[in-house]
Amino acid sequence: MKGIYVSAAVSLILAAMPAQAEKTYTPEQLRKMVQSGKYPAQGPLAREETTRMSWVDCLAKTEAIIGAVTPTYPSTKLVDTKIMTSTKVWVNDSAMTVSCYADGRLHLTSAPYK
Repeated sequence: MKGIYVSAAVSLILAAMPAQAEKTYTPEQLRKMVQSGKYPAQGPLAREETTRMSWVDCLAKTEAIIGAVTPTYPSTKLVDTKIMTSTKVWVNDSAMTVSCYADGRLHLTSAPYK
């Protein structure tokens, strides 16, 4: 069951990425940038998606999404409160933000690098 969940998360990530980005980075380049606090410049949002789901389901989905990419790509928890969580992950061609809201929303954004 967990394999199906992770597979679905990876599919969701790939679908959220823009088809063609202006700039790409290797995982190692991204890790060094994020660790140094010199993040890659982002263009405007290429994709924004909101899905209705419970808080518990949203947290599980976010964990699956982030867990599927963090062995390779860097991520940072931006917000972690009782009403909102938000994590940013930098993948080869875009920066993604995955957020959960207590009112029942999963919000995904993706912005290519410029």
